[in-house]
Formats: sequence, structure tokens, C-alpha cells
Amino acid sequence: MSLNPQPHNEGGTPTSGPETVPSFHWRDARGVPWTLEADEGELRLTSHDEDFRVPKERWESDVTITPSRGGNVIRVTGPNRDVGFLIGPEALEFARRLGKAVADTPAATDADGGPMAPRRPVLFPKMDRYSVIALCLASLAFVPIFGYAAALASTIVLAATRSRVRPAREYNHVRSVRRITVAWLALSLLVCTVATLNAVRLRSLDPGVSQGPTVVDTGPGSTSLYASIAAGIIVVLLSLSVHEAAHAITALWNGDDYARSLGRVTLNPLAHIDPFGTVALPAMLALSGLPAFGYARPVPVIPSRMLFHRKSDIYVSAAGPLSNLLIAALCMSLYLLIGCGLSLLSADVQVSGYDWPGFDAQVSGVAGAKVITAVLRMLGIAVQLNLLLAFFNLLPIPPLDGSHVAGNLFPQTIGRFYDLIRPFQILVFIVLMYTGVMRWMMTPTLILVMRALVWMVETATGLT
Repeated sequence: MSLNPQPHNEGGTPTSGPETVPSFHWRDARGVPWTLEADEGELRLTSHDEDFRVPKERWESDVTITPSRGGNVIRVTGPNRDVGFLIGPEALEFARRLGKAVADTPAATDADGGPMAPRRPVLFPKMDRYSVIALCLASLAFVPIFGYAAALASTIVLAATRSRVRPAREYNHVRSVRRITVAWLALSLLVCTVATLNAVRLRSLDPGVSQGPTVVDTGPGSTSLYASIAAGIIVVLLSLSVHEAAHAITALWNGDDYARSLGRVTLNPLAHIDPFGTVALPAMLALSGLPAFGYARPVPVIPSRMLFHRKSDIYVSAAGPLSNLLIAALCMSLYLLIGCGLSLLSADVQVSGYDWPGFDAQVSGVAGAKVITAVLRMLGIAVQLNLLLAFFNLLPIPPLDGSHVAGNLFPQTIGRFYDLIRPFQILVFIVLMYTGVMRWMMTPTLILVMRALVWMVETATGLT
């Protein structure tokens, strides 16, 4: 819930005593009265139907006071929502009692000493969550037959929320996302139609007739291994760049431009690579025979700058894994489209060493066979690695993205547990990594998704 920061004092000026902090009364945009009061042990925010409390040990993280024109903005992060409102100079005493440092901001004056008209607030790119939902639905529209339902849902969301996009320039990013959604929807519908028609064609063929490209298992060669390693490195760098850039731009959409000021809203891998975490650590672990893992440079986020601390942190944390899922869906669409094309040329095409997701596929007997082989190999690796990155980062284990999502969804239980183990989170992560707990948590879902994709490719293209 977003409250309209309109102070509404009831009963005169706030009172204070030696053991209490002043209490404040105001009404939100719906006219509901709210009261904020605190003592030395906890802070209470109440209305006629809600009452949540913030203990003293969480004041530093869940209560922020920032200067603003005309007063100070107090934001309180509750169990299910963030509440913010505007008060005057009395916030200085309130902040002092809470241990917050707030600078006194006198009213601005013009050249003649008179009061200056308030300036327009600093604008930041806005994002509409329904546009993101439409984009996600469009990315699923490539699935044969069932993709038409996802495409219809995406179209309905776009049409129903058209009025939410205003002509102001801060909505430029929303308009860009909606244009990308329309283009992606057209590509997904093309793939869905081709795959559906080809699957129907294959089922209508006589069982004795070849139903797809001839598959000859020749096994992977050294050239294929080196090419797969090179393709994997390229895919990892690009996927990590998209992952971290998604965190940064989502923070910008929620009001925090700190990551953008550091140049993190970019797809340039050099801006996101950590020399030790991205290069040295995986290499040392791989050479020592241990399971290799790595990390990119974390995106710095200042929660107090964002509109809704807890909700915004969920959005920022989930943006990285979501971007990897979108990349996997796009690469799967292209892979399926190429596979259907090969199926239509089954009389002249051979695919040797085919093994999902096509790491060692060797296409021959068609023009541009080497290019098609390289593209299939790159797309197959991209699908698998991005699914792996998404599911891995969604694990609710600190310091992964999933821990931020879970901690903010359940702050009174999981969130407090994460606060207790935060000083030891790296040790906990390593123990869970090398004892197989993470593999046990992630593998079933990953295998289920991969099997569904294999079945879809086999049904739509005839590759087995």
C-alpha cells in the first residue's frame, strides 16, 4: 500500500516525555487514520484494522528518515508492506530518539528572500509490473499448441493495461518493454505455429517413413569438445551480464540509481566480471577436481532510496533469475525453429552425435551446415546454462537471490533466521554446496523442466 504523505495532526502537537518518542497522526489517501508511536523498546504503527510493530533491534534496517522539501519523510517497513509519510521539523527529535542522523533542511528561498516554489521531484524511469507479466507470457508462447493460450493472455494484459502508460518521458522504459513484448510475441507465435504444424505432419506420416533428420551416433570429438567449451564461456559471460544488468535496471525502476551511477546498467561483461569470482575461483576449483562455481560483481543497492523497501528488494532480487529464464525461453524458441526447419529437410540432412541439448550436434547435407551446427550448439548450451543459473540463484540460501526473496516474503520467520546466520553465510553456503544439499534442492525441478523440453523438441522436430 502506498500512503499519501499528507500530515494530519489530531490533538495538537506531538507529545514527548523522558521515556517516550513523540507520536504522530495522519490520514492516508483513503482517509484511514494512522498513528505512529514508539518507546525505548519498539515502534508501533496502527490503524483501525492494522497493527504492526518494529522491535528496537530492527530500527536501523526497517526505519528510515530522509529530508525532503517541506519536512522529512519517515518510512517504516512492516511485515507485509512499507508505510511512508511526511512530517515537519518535529522529526528531528523523533530521529534522535531512534538513533537516526537527519540534517535539518530549512525552507528554500528565492533571490528576494521569499519562499521558493517547490521544484518538480527528480524523475526516474518507471516500470509497470503488468508489462513485465505480458513479456513473461509472450516468452512462453513458443510451446506447441499450449503457446496460443500464453499468447492470448499476453495480448489481453497488454490491451487491458494500455491506459496505464502515460505519455511522460519517465514511461519510456515501459513503452520499450511493451514494444519488445509485441516483437517477442510475434516470434513466439511463429515458432508455435511451425512446431505445431510440423508435429501434426510427423504424426500423419507412415511409421516406416523417416520422420526427421537421420541421427548417426558418432560420439563427440576433440573439436566438438573445444568448441563446446568456447561456446560455454561466451554464454556464461553474456548470461552473467544480463543477470547483473537486470538487477541494476530493476533497482533504477524502483528509485535507486546508485548502480546506474557505477555503470552497471550495461551488457558489457567487463562491467560485471569479478577477476577472482568469475575467473580465478572457477578455474582453481575445476583444476583441483572440485565442483566449480563462481560469481560476478554484486550489484550495490541502497534500499532506503527505493519506493517500497521490502517489495522493491523482492523485485530487484528476482529480476536476475527471471532474466536468465527469459534468455532460456528465447534460445529455446530459436532452437525449436531451426529444428523444425531441419525436420522439413529430412531427406537431405544428417545430424550426427545428437544429444540434448545439442552440444555435439553435427549437421551435414544442407547449405550452411557448419553455421547451423555452431548455432545449435550455442543455443543448446545457452538453454541449459541459463536454466541452471536461474534455479541455482533462486535457492533460498544466503547470499543467493532466493534468500532475499524468501527473507522479505516472510520477515518474521525466515528473515530473522537469515539475520542470525548472516555473519556465517559464506561458510553455510560452502557447506551446503559441497555436501550435496544444493544439488538435492535444485536437481528435481531442473530435470523435470529439461525432460519437458526434450519431449517438446522430439515431438515437434522428429529428432530422437
